[in-house]
Amino acid sequence: MRILQIGKYYFPAKGGIETQLQHLSEGLVRSGDEVTVLCSALKPTSSFETINGVQVIRKAYFGKLFSQPLSPTLPFTLFKIAKQFDVVHVHSPNPLVEFAVLCLLKKKPIVLSYHSDIVRQKVLKWIYKPFLNAFLEKTDVIVTASENVLIFSDTLKQFKDKCFVIPYGLDPNRLSLKSNDKILEIQSKHGKFILFVGRLVPYKGINYLIEAMGGVNAQLVLIGDGPLRSSLESQVQKLRLQNKVHFLGAIEGDDIRNAYYAACEIFTLPSINHSEAFGIVLLEAMSYGKPLVTTNLFSGVTHINTDGVTGLEVPPQDSSALRSALQSLLNDSEKC
Repeated sequence: MRILQIGKYYFPAKGGIETQLQHLSEGLVRSGDEVTVLCSALKPTSSFETINGVQVIRKAYFGKLFSQPLSPTLPFTLFKIAKQFDVVHVHSPNPLVEFAVLCLLKKKPIVLSYHSDIVRQKVLKWIYKPFLNAFLEKTDVIVTASENVLIFSDTLKQFKDKCFVIPYGLDPNRLSLKSNDKILEIQSKHGKFILFVGRLVPYKGINYLIEAMGGVNAQLVLIGDGPLRSSLESQVQKLRLQNKVHFLGAIEGDDIRNAYYAACEIFTLPSINHSEAFGIVLLEAMSYGKPLVTTNLFSGVTHINTDGVTGLEVPPQDSSALRSALQSLLNDSEKC
């Protein structure tokens, strides 16, 4: 089968949706399908390449507006190539693509992966809603990663008859460790530490985590980069936590990231709203047997972390509760 996947970005761009799109595309290729990804390029030039059997078409990027990448030639490319494919698979939210599919695409089977509602851009949400509803009406199948997305999304309620829940999975080949040397090196450097992996963006709630660390008897290691890094580093300096909170930036290579999962005591994801629709990093940490500290969100995060079983849940935007949960697990050697 010939499948066209359409997302905002693709590997090596970082993010949960980008990771899921890569795993899905490569898995389909291994199953014998022909897969092409159409996305934005993150630079003002277009390109074409093949990555692990997946053909990737990146269209010139000229910035973004309300988190929407501005790639004006992408709809025209979609219109030009769509007839070559048996199925079009769209990853939302992605208003530019949804509008293009609605207006330009001749009748094709359309699968939609609905990753999350638009949460932060409330004005855009109401302007965009009529177009999104028309697009959802046109889709043949809508896939969500958890039951919570389906239950708590106002947008999906009228389309429940064509919605299916398919949780994200992990590629075990990406989670293997070649040796324990890196784990020992990391533990020697950081001692007992708490790990966060993700983009440094507002909905991740990292500022609350940093505030919580003032009363936690462990180090904090942050893997990832993003627009908030400078302000978060300033927060660390203001709180005099430079010797406790460590920004590693983006880490290339599964082996090193996996070693940090294996070396940490606790993994935390302190996100503040259901823009955090699932949290693949939670599955990755759990694959190494790590307890989780997460926030109680109306999303897949609650499905992954069962409070009192796989970790602890706290209210979002509550540094005090986050501090107590982290220290409680650190004090219980049987749980860490």
